[in-house]
Amino acid sequence: MTALATPPKLQFLDANGAPLVGGKLYTYTAGTTTPQASYTDYGGGTANANPVILDSRGEANVWLGTALYKMALYSATNVLIWTVDNIGGFATLAQLAASGGSNLVGFIQSGAGAVATTVQAKLRESVSVKDFGAVGNGVADDTAAIQAAVDAADANRANEIYFPVGEYVISGTITLASGIRLIGQGAMGAQVSQGAVLVHKANSVNMLLWNGSNPATARGVGGGIFNMQCVKGVGYSGGDAIKLLATSDSLRPGEFTIENVLVWQGNGGNWSRGLHVDGTAANTPGSKGVRSIKMDKLRVADCSVNNEYIYLNQAVHVVSEYLQIDTGSGTGTCGMTIAADSENIILNGLILNGNLIIGGSSAMNVVLNGRIAVLDVNNTLVVGSANIETNGLTSAAPNFSIVSNLNDAFLAVLTSNIANVTGDNTNYSVAFDTELYDKNNSFSSTTFTAKLSGRYSFKWCFGFTGLTSSHTRQDSGILHTRSAATVNSVIKVSNPYAQGSNSGLNFSESGSIDLLVLEGDTVTMDTAVSGGAKVVDLLGSAGTRYTWFAGVYLP
Repeated sequence: MTALATPPKLQFLDANGAPLVGGKLYTYTAGTTTPQASYTDYGGGTANANPVILDSRGEANVWLGTALYKMALYSATNVLIWTVDNIGGFATLAQLAASGGSNLVGFIQSGAGAVATTVQAKLRESVSVKDFGAVGNGVADDTAAIQAAVDAADANRANEIYFPVGEYVISGTITLASGIRLIGQGAMGAQVSQGAVLVHKANSVNMLLWNGSNPATARGVGGGIFNMQCVKGVGYSGGDAIKLLATSDSLRPGEFTIENVLVWQGNGGNWSRGLHVDGTAANTPGSKGVRSIKMDKLRVADCSVNNEYIYLNQAVHVVSEYLQIDTGSGTGTCGMTIAADSENIILNGLILNGNLIIGGSSAMNVVLNGRIAVLDVNNTLVVGSANIETNGLTSAAPNFSIVSNLNDAFLAVLTSNIANVTGDNTNYSVAFDTELYDKNNSFSSTTFTAKLSGRYSFKWCFGFTGLTSSHTRQDSGILHTRSAATVNSVIKVSNPYAQGSNSGLNFSESGSIDLLVLEGDTVTMDTAVSGGAKVVDLLGSAGTRYTWFAGVYLP
């Protein structure tokens, strides 16, 4: 074995990179201004002058004794260039190669107030799984090594555990204290051979579990997982990739971050869920659930539990900046569920190629931005807003405002007359023959059925023809019903013959109103003309719109 030689001479340069000719190097006892000799050679037999005067190349022979030094470098004109304290000589290779060698090397951070320490102390501020024997070759079982690293980090309050590039096989569950953060050396997309990858070769058990079972978790919060792939091994299935579990009011994860993480499977495996947050054991009012979770560039696929690729069950203060959920090779219906007493859920940059179900029965504030294949809000107490592109949309929450390409909106018209519909006080619900548009498939012939709870604006117009002088009353408008019971009846009454044109033969009646409508409510356009025979027609035309009905959801 060889070693790099120590510099045979010291050379100093000025600010322009030129030799510091005539410069002066003063040497003192560390921490003082008491002069301390340096030497001209390794033997230490001849002391240098103090200060040492640099030659025409800015060089000098400077050998140090065993004590620590302070050095001050001046220009030839006595301008101070720098002062450095606590300078020592070189340790031997044998000393440095020993397990305690890093304790012989000092370290100090730049900046005012920095405190000197050793390299050993500095390196122990972080923990690598390889420090505890993890191999990361995709074959060796690294479960015990990773758990040992986690436990050591928790005991030493290091809290950050690093995973260099590699495939780390986990054959069970890694249990983590609340504040532990797993940091990989860069997820590189869906390539198992690149980046830091956790390969789970186990059935029906969770891979990473942050919970309150370790007493150290009472110390605090702030855990997370960064720059990782979580891959279910070939031929294995079941268990959640990442689970955050509250075991009591006081022992629960929180202030949790998931960043640059990909959860998927390796050619045949399936997770139960990619991310599962269960805060149902933490029920103190005002501090309920698993709280404060941030997801930034999280993608989940290949799961088996229907609509629970991500499952938030009593999760509070959850924010995403980029969240993608795909079916992949998953056997379960792709989707995400927000349940129980979850609250303050803000999902930005959402790409959900499946269902988003917002359930529960408690008040919940939710804000959504992105693309969701199907949104189903079945909790009537949800408030907030959604600005989304979607293929399917229902909402039972009247105070949840939705802006989407599928907001309920329709326009139905008659393009030809309907003969003899009324005149003898027969009530008639207009059956339209043409829909000019129906954005959420919420209108059918006679009836609008709301798919979204909220405020709607309705407008309508009746065109009558065939009136006689006997037809002295018409009652026309819209009927709003809920579970077969009338909620609103918006009717205009007038004498159609007296107010009509063409000697009373033709008459039109129009109106508009804004209503609060709940999911499943129906609205029809009804009329009854009385006083004569049943000879009154509703007027339709392919050109001019005489009889029409329109409605739109108001975000």
